[in-house]
Amino acid sequence: MRPSAARVALGLTAAENLQANPSSRNFLPFHKGLEPTHWPTVTHLLALFWPTYHGCIFIMKSLPRITLLCAALLTMAACSSNRVDPKDYSGFLKDYSRLQEAKSPSGDPVMRWIDPKVNVNQYSQVFIEPSQFYPKPQPTEVISTQTLQEITRYFNEALRREMGSVVPLAKGPGPGVIVVRPAITAVSTSNEGLKPYEVIPIALISAGVNTAMGGRDQEVDVGVEAAFLDGSSQKVLAQVVRKGTGQELENKTTKLTLNDVKPVLDGWAKDMRASFLAAKQKNR
Repeated sequence: MRPSAARVALGLTAAENLQANPSSRNFLPFHKGLEPTHWPTVTHLLALFWPTYHGCIFIMKSLPRITLLCAALLTMAACSSNRVDPKDYSGFLKDYSRLQEAKSPSGDPVMRWIDPKVNVNQYSQVFIEPSQFYPKPQPTEVISTQTLQEITRYFNEALRREMGSVVPLAKGPGPGVIVVRPAITAVSTSNEGLKPYEVIPIALISAGVNTAMGGRDQEVDVGVEAAFLDGSSQKVLAQVVRKGTGQELENKTTKLTLNDVKPVLDGWAKDMRASFLAAKQKNR
């Protein structure tokens, strides 16, 4: 039997409610020493915002601390997007000052600049330089040298596959050729940002323990920068900087493989093809 309306109105503490109504154990909000056998109900949610509801005065005592934790969680979640931060620029491109926020054909945020005077239809071929890492990466126990080599090799194949489907590929720079110069500027793993449900205090504790034990999912971030040049003059025609998120690793000891980042590399190559087609259509 649930606590009576009279007791709720009196704003009794959870412990007093439990003592007066032992059978109400399953309906109390999260509380030390109690293990609810029901999923959180409207009662639990109201208790977070109405401290006297269901005798949950104890939550009000922890509210400032919970508020700070929630704010920290939201900040961490906001940092876990594919938006490019200028502080992440690698130095691979010669000039970042002209870059502006834009959307890729797939809808992802990018930093991009395109020479307003360029006419893509003046070019009949594309030469794709072998992708490189910039700066030179340092292998780790999670990200091996072999995996890094596989990533650049696969990215080359993806770019050639996608671009080669819409424009002839040149064997080298020259008149009427656009040179694509790509660089992978980051491959890193970090603790996964906390999910919205982990704002609930009891889940915060679980998440903290999981992180401390090394069991938390690891986010995989990959960055790329690319310059597009005139094959004769080497004049820069366009530049782009973007980042992506690969498949999550189970924990901080799980080794990264090519398959974990393949979807990101494929997506970038497809966006490059789509951008090229859009530019040709625009200049007609």
